[in-house]
Amino acid sequence: MPGRLGGVTAQPSADRLPLVWAPWLRPLGWVIGGAAHRNWVEVGPNLLTASFGSLGLAEVPLACIRSARRVRWPWWRGYGVRWYDREAVGFVGRGKGVVELTLDPAVQVRAVLQRRARRLALSPEDPDRLLALLGEPAGPGP
Repeated sequence: MPGRLGGVTAQPSADRLPLVWAPWLRPLGWVIGGAAHRNWVEVGPNLLTASFGSLGLAEVPLACIRSARRVRWPWWRGYGVRWYDREAVGFVGRGKGVVELTLDPAVQVRAVLQRRARRLALSPEDPDRLLALLGEPAGPGP
């Protein structure tokens, strides 16, 4: 059920993509509980769900996603579960291949603490595939 951040339910006929760490950041991922099998984004018929270890969980109705695009993720924003701007949350493990979703209305996410987000940045293994699943053109990006 969207909005319920207590647990994650598998969606029927959903595509799951891993959220990845840059090789040099993988030890940090293990320290914060972001093992590879716990970092993923799943796009189902009506819901996008993203998990980033035990610290991050977002359940976003597809109807709330206004746009999706590749963005640059500067090193100074940091890696892991991030609050990077007002009403913006990132589940990011690398600087390249980051996809940012613009959400309207804002959705409640768990980013260590509960927080409303109008933007959600993710670092999927295959950013072009995530964009395609969301109906956005891939094209070249930062």
